[in-house]
Amino acid sequence: MRYSIMLLLALVATTCLTGQNRFVDPATSTNQRPRLPPRYDNQRWELVFSDEFNDGELNPDKWEIVESQESRTPRGTPGVLPINRVDSNGYYVDEWYWRRAMVEESGGRLNLEARKIGPGVMHTGSVRSRHRYQARYGYYECEVRIGTAAQGTHTAFWLQADTQNELGDWGIDGAEIDIFESAWHTDATNVAIHADGYDEHQTTKTFRYRTPGLHDEGLHTFGMLWTPSSIQIFYDGLPARNADGDLIIYSTDNGNGPEPDTSGYFVPRVGEYLWLSNGASFGTPAKGSGNPFVDQFTDHPPGYLTRARFNYVRVWQFPEDRCGEQEMELETFRPSPVDASLTRVDHSQASGGRHLLAYGVQTGGRIAFPMCHNVEGIYTIYLDYIAHPRNGRWVAEIEDGSGNWIPIRSFSMYAASPASQSVRFANVRLGPGNHRIRFRFLGPHRNSQGPGTRGSFDRLRVEYVYDPLDDLPAETAQVQQYAQVADGDEGPVSNDALGSSGIAPVTPASASNANSNANSNVIKIGNNEIQVFPNPVRSHGTITVALSDATTGDYLAPRKFSIIDQTGRVRSQPQFSSGGLHTLKDVNLPPGVYYLSEEGKPENTTRFVVVR
Repeated sequence: MRYSIMLLLALVATTCLTGQNRFVDPATSTNQRPRLPPRYDNQRWELVFSDEFNDGELNPDKWEIVESQESRTPRGTPGVLPINRVDSNGYYVDEWYWRRAMVEESGGRLNLEARKIGPGVMHTGSVRSRHRYQARYGYYECEVRIGTAAQGTHTAFWLQADTQNELGDWGIDGAEIDIFESAWHTDATNVAIHADGYDEHQTTKTFRYRTPGLHDEGLHTFGMLWTPSSIQIFYDGLPARNADGDLIIYSTDNGNGPEPDTSGYFVPRVGEYLWLSNGASFGTPAKGSGNPFVDQFTDHPPGYLTRARFNYVRVWQFPEDRCGEQEMELETFRPSPVDASLTRVDHSQASGGRHLLAYGVQTGGRIAFPMCHNVEGIYTIYLDYIAHPRNGRWVAEIEDGSGNWIPIRSFSMYAASPASQSVRFANVRLGPGNHRIRFRFLGPHRNSQGPGTRGSFDRLRVEYVYDPLDDLPAETAQVQQYAQVADGDEGPVSNDALGSSGIAPVTPASASNANSNANSNVIKIGNNEIQVFPNPVRSHGTITVALSDATTGDYLAPRKFSIIDQTGRVRSQPQFSSGGLHTLKDVNLPPGVYYLSEEGKPENTTRFVVVR
């Protein structure tokens, strides 16, 4: 049986940090408001992200420059020149690539250039905030001067989720949201929402709206107001309009879905990251007065074509909409995967008056819910549920960056009489992005009435605690000598690697390690993988140890451990009598490197650092 010990070194935080300010450009006015009509403005808006692009170089903490590994989808008919210009239905771009050289921040703008490399070949620029920043709900705004569409390019402002290809939820669990794409020559564009991947399962909703003066080479603003129930588009500070009036995509205005309850289709309920791009156009080239086909890309010599210029990007949210701090009413979600029968049940003690009841669950049955985080850090997770005599035992698990599920706590939903209860799970370190928490059924409680195969899921609360790497004292500098880990391999830290102050450099793990999507500190000793986060811990701080069986999630028998210093001296011998979380308060150890080792199992050893 393979065991895993998760060691969480929890620092005492004197304040509850939001972690948001790092994403707001200091050049953005503190009282900057969205460009919205007065009826949409609200004093509760909080600026949570901005980039004015005036630093002279792109901020790598906010943006990733996209480099295409292969050509993106060809435009027109690949390999066939549009001989009949009148009848052709698109530009001829056989190959096109996003390239780093096409991205430049200068002159107070983000410039995304497009160049013709050869016949049918184009290079353009693209940046995104993937793995850096994402958000869920709020108002998203950019000011841009689009590239010249007649050169065969289209400028775009869009959002994306890594879960876009998840099937079955029609965008609830992530979708590509194209706020605008300048692929046409008329004063109109589309908002498009693509869900369920990009193959035969893809589902798409497209809405046309008017954009007066878009191609006049001036600056224009695009905005999106995203709520749990709708998406509304704005152009130059006014609601975007089409033949039906203001363009609003309601969660109930999505056609017929595979289930009777169609609420939420095409309105994502997970966090998404920002994307700014210039790309090869998929639109129909303009036609002149005599209907000639105007394709300025095909006839253009190799070299510079055009560029898109973004003046700023800004995001506002209401406090309750921040990823990582939200309260999620689970009865409003459709969990995936789910190995149980589900029903929404009214209950006076439920937080929203209803809770999600799972029944007829077989041992090992799973129910998973999405979570989003736009700030890397330590999070505390709570589950509210309605305890009941017919409920059974469950284990909560967190998904890591490689699709592995890591048990964080087993608990029982049984109670002698129905009552609202709450369970607190381990502090976990999560990076920006979408994650999932899964509840796996372990079996009936020993006192369960009937089969005991039920569970209740009322509300999930995810609270940002702090970033353990913030505000560390100077003597921990050696601890932060990070080395990038490739392919999930972590090298052991030998005594020879210890610094002069006795503190070892710590290697951060890659996303493939359990619960380490962003710089969890994992040190491998022997054949045992021990997770330590955050690291280091201050002297007289608190050590929290979580014991779990990585195979079945069952609790372990009592186990003895020793805390040993570098001289081999045993400092203390804690014993943990059950699984779950165990806290060692006021760790009275001087600064240095220590080992937590299980007696009789030296392979179960981890190294941690104590600082002043």
